[in-house]
Amino acid sequence: MPIFLRTFLDSLQGSCFSFEFYKRIARQPIARSFLYLVLLSGVIILMGTGVLYVSVLFDVRPFLEDLSNRFPECVIQDGEMLCTPQEILMVDHPPLALAVYPGDDEKEIEKFFRLFLAKKVFVLTRSELVIHNSGTTARIPWSEASRILGIKKITSSDVEFLRTAIVFLLVPFSLGLFVFFFIWSFFQIVYFCAFGYLYSRISEMRVPVGEKTRLYEIFNMAVYASTPAALLLFSLYSSGQLIHFNLSPDNIQIIYMLMYAAFLIGGYSSYRKAVFLKYRRDTEDFMDDD
Repeated sequence: MPIFLRTFLDSLQGSCFSFEFYKRIARQPIARSFLYLVLLSGVIILMGTGVLYVSVLFDVRPFLEDLSNRFPECVIQDGEMLCTPQEILMVDHPPLALAVYPGDDEKEIEKFFRLFLAKKVFVLTRSELVIHNSGTTARIPWSEASRILGIKKITSSDVEFLRTAIVFLLVPFSLGLFVFFFIWSFFQIVYFCAFGYLYSRISEMRVPVGEKTRLYEIFNMAVYASTPAALLLFSLYSSGQLIHFNLSPDNIQIIYMLMYAAFLIGGYSSYRKAVFLKYRRDTEDFMDDD
């Protein structure tokens, strides 16, 4: 196993199962913490993409069976999808739903996202294929979709192309989600770093100035304390995708913040204990020398 991978896995384990781990990383270079955050974001997004793909495979079969009995005759020509008859078709088969909409009005398209009970919504408009999944929307014009997916005509027996479309869109979706998750995680770390720094100033009011915890040490601990909280979010996401167990966003946010704060405070306390013991040993050695 490569050294960097073994180091990453050791850090992943230590940040989740040992407060003693935090005293080892508190004074490491910030660049190393940034690298860990990049790797953590990549691993979580990779696992999340796998969960999404598996959930689609399980959910798409009954959905396509229902859709194949009702889908109209559609032809893709000059970058537009023309269907017969020209009317709105809606199939709601949670957790998947589809609408064939012979228009391009953005407000009408967004109505479908709110109308369906399903979390994954396909909208086939006149000019593009729109996929909406848990608040994230991906769009692919029919001029590109017909070329990439190899379709010129869609009938009730051709709706399998949706399965291919999902797999195709997983790649850019995952890349975009990686960037979003990394930036979101960074701002969460900054927020909890400020919280940790304020907590340390209150806890160390009687500590000599030279022995106080420095800001970069709090930042390093905040990066690694984000690991158990991020894995919690992944677990909740996976349960929502695979077994359709969903908590409200407010409850998820509360659980996330409590877990993050608990690990940051626990790691900080372990680090301060180690600093105090070292300071006491140094003081006793100095007194013995005298």
